[in-house]
Amino acid sequence: MAKLVIIRKKAWTARAAKFLVFIDNEKVGGVYNDATFEIEIPAGTHKLKCETWLKSMSCEDYEFMINENETVTVFVKPSNFNWAIIGFCFPFILFRPAILPILNIETNLFFLLYTIFAILLIFIFRKKLIEIKDFGLSV
Repeated sequence: MAKLVIIRKKAWTARAAKFLVFIDNEKVGGVYNDATFEIEIPAGTHKLKCETWLKSMSCEDYEFMINENETVTVFVKPSNFNWAIIGFCFPFILFRPAILPILNIETNLFFLLYTIFAILLIFIFRKKLIEIKDFGLSV
């Protein structure tokens, strides 16, 4: 048997979310912030995927090949896109009193439109919110 080691780097964003681990579309476990998950798998080509329980954050399938008695180590972490969302939202929330008179719209309409836009951003880019980086192969 071969071994897959998944290391989740410590991150501020999504720190409370458990990343569910799927190998070949089968759930095999999960990994928390700043933790490691190890599993023995048969040799061959496999697909790795991570997502949160609400599927609000996930990643593209990561395909890798592993031979008998080898260990593949990968890092998973929330992508920097989370910071882009926070960076986009924060100024509007912080400067809301200054922005609303300039835009000349009601507060409720502003927050409704802003919330819809933020949800659309998350929905469009949700497959990119978790990054998988190949660390390498060790025998």
